[in-house]
Amino acid sequence: MYTSNQEKLETIMEKPVQRMTDWASERKLKQFFQACNDLYTREQLRGKPFLEKIVANVGGWDGIGTFNESTWDMNWALKKVQTDFWVDALYAPRIGVSWQDSSRRDIQLTPAGTGKWMYWSWYTHPYAEYMRQDYKKFIRRVGSLLQRDANLASMTDEEKGRRLDQFVNDTFTIEYNVASIARQSQFSYNHYLEANKVSLADLNTETNNVINWVDQLSYMFNAAGVNANTRVVLLQRDYYRNITGMITSLPDEDRKRMMSNYFIWRMAEIYVQVSSKRQCTTAGALTPPPSALWVLSLGNTYTTLSMSGANITIR
Repeated sequence: MYTSNQEKLETIMEKPVQRMTDWASERKLKQFFQACNDLYTREQLRGKPFLEKIVANVGGWDGIGTFNESTWDMNWALKKVQTDFWVDALYAPRIGVSWQDSSRRDIQLTPAGTGKWMYWSWYTHPYAEYMRQDYKKFIRRVGSLLQRDANLASMTDEEKGRRLDQFVNDTFTIEYNVASIARQSQFSYNHYLEANKVSLADLNTETNNVINWVDQLSYMFNAAGVNANTRVVLLQRDYYRNITGMITSLPDEDRKRMMSNYFIWRMAEIYVQVSSKRQCTTAGALTPPPSALWVLSLGNTYTTLSMSGANITIR
């Protein structure tokens, strides 16, 4: 049965698109699937889509000289990272079932925003020094490939190296602090109890308005009527006070650049996995052979566009 279903899916996905309207599930699904398999185009473009469509839309990047400190706003950039590009930074917003009432759905915030393959303990424990060094090499290598793809003809090698060092140091410093604070934060007692939930207005006050939680979550859940009175579940309440305290403790002259570099890396680490073969290899994830790539692409397609997949499969 499994083999038969796989053969049916292969037949469906490899047929030409017949419904080309904007709303057509078939068009969405098949074009997404084809893009996943298009290794030739990915090799030609390399990191340019990331630089042009993502970096340019979060205020630029210091690593290529496009970051403008005078106009950059952390809250604006954080909204773009979290909502527009679906990447966790500083925290992870989720919708979960209330433990007190299974018919209710609550917004839940949990600590997040460190390396995809890095346990929190690896940032601080002495035994993990070699892991930290390898991780820093990975950050630097990805950064150097992005610099290459930005065609920085007017920037000297010395300047590129200095900016890469800054990128690695800024990123690791923020992630180290996130991991340390998350490890030390206590889980809130009975956090699903209505009395223990926190309104976004109160959370703004508790964190000294460093992060505008009302603005962040109303932008993210814009169709749900989220406002200052919306109450959210905080699994580790003291984490948010401490993480915003960490941000304000950064040197004034470095704070914006450090947070920008951190945001860029959070997105780069995720998106490098679907970039060119060279960048995937840097991430330690060699591009799979065609048969494995087909299966991986199919899984990604049906996970990302599950409703479209169901519609086309039923037909």
